Amino acid sequence: MRILLVDDDLYNLDILKALLEETIGIEVLGVATKKEALKAVEKEDFFLVVTDIMLGDGNGFEILEKVKLKNAWTPVIGITGYIEEIENTYMTINFDMLVKKPINFQDFLQKISEITNKFFQIFFFENYEEFENADIDKIDKKAFVFTTEEYAKNVQKYLNRKNLDIVVAVLPGFLYNSNIYEKGIMLVLVSNRESDINIYCMSDMSKSDFTSDSSVMVFYDAVTGDIERFCNNYERIFNGRYVLGIGCGDKHLTGEPSVFDKNGFYKNSCILLMTSRRLYSEYFYGLKVADGPLSIIGDKDVVLKINNNNAYNFYMDFYEKNEGKKADSILTAGLKYPFGFLDNDDKYVPRVPIKRVNEGFRFVGDLKCSSQGYFLEYDEDNSEKELEEFLKYFRIKEKVEILFVTCCYGRYLGNKERFFNKELKAISRYFKKNIIGVLSHGEIVNRHNNIYKMLNYSIIMSNIEV
Repeated sequence: MRILLVDDDLYNLDILKALLEETIGIEVLGVATKKEALKAVEKEDFFLVVTDIMLGDGNGFEILEKVKLKNAWTPVIGITGYIEEIENTYMTINFDMLVKKPINFQDFLQKISEITNKFFQIFFFENYEEFENADIDKIDKKAFVFTTEEYAKNVQKYLNRKNLDIVVAVLPGFLYNSNIYEKGIMLVLVSNRESDINIYCMSDMSKSDFTSDSSVMVFYDAVTGDIERFCNNYERIFNGRYVLGIGCGDKHLTGEPSVFDKNGFYKNSCILLMTSRRLYSEYFYGLKVADGPLSIIGDKDVVLKINNNNAYNFYMDFYEKNEGKKADSILTAGLKYPFGFLDNDDKYVPRVPIKRVNEGFRFVGDLKCSSQGYFLEYDEDNSEKELEEFLKYFRIKEKVEILFVTCCYGRYLGNKERFFNKELKAISRYFKKNIIGVLSHGEIVNRHNNIYKMLNYSIIMSNIEV
């Protein structure tokens, strides 16, 4: 990734470009006009943008707007000879920092250091070639990577070749700028020094001090078979904190682990993102009962009998009766009509069956089978209404500007054409900046005195100050 430098004074442009490349060690693209800058921003993501505010063919405000609309996390520094007149006005409020002319180069370098240490950044690459050409080994920040399964092996080889200590999680897909990508790579850069986010992998957990962090986001290897045991293993870290867990990988479906670094893939591993900010989550909305309550007999994550009948046949017959056609698999039936249970708060917790087991079916998750279950379906009208209220609250009252969205992959697959895209459009209306997120294989949260629950639906979280 490069730095974009914009200045219509060609002498200053050449001098600053040469000094930046020599001192920082990152390639700089220097352009002299607003037109050239806007074209460059459209074509590529930049690590940092530095622009003169007054240009011969326009101004730096237009460049600032273009950069922030494309990637809200890209830092932008404005250069001006009139800093006292425009500082803290509505015109400059979105600049991450202002630098006064004439430029003192040592002070300028210090400001760049402050900016790149203060902000974390997120970049998305549509394919492996774009990621490989980004030269992330030249960037002085901590990093972690999310990749879809298609590129996982190549990313692991890249880390090994470059000898980079970066932890990677394999995910079914990403949300980026309100679009869904089922192929791609997401890079997150975090300051080595000052940051609201700290990253830990397995090797760090036994020796790290977590006293300053109040929330933890866990990317754990697929959906672990026993969430209680998983949480007990990390009780020292989880205790007293808000926990949002995101199931990555596809281990239940492919048998492959999904967390790795340059040395290879881990089994039963996880990545922790610790933050001093409070994480909020929204529980599942828009579900209604299609049939039930149903009498069930089950064992852990397998349902064997429904109303004393073969559970597999009962499920498939229900789908055919309601849809007028046979399902090609239990997974297809479950995506349309998830199997659900009531939790201790009398909320429906959905489970998507993934495969047939003798006369029954297995679902992803750790919710123990009780004596009753339900066939559920998604309620489009109710979902949109509840989401609208949720968005209004966080955008208007809590003044949240950027959301991170996690969504169950099964829910996305079963509903993307019907109303999932409507939900993204609703989010876009309230949150004009980037929407970043992941498709996952289930989520965990802790509420009510550290009782951990395995969920399987959308969670929207925001980084609101404590």
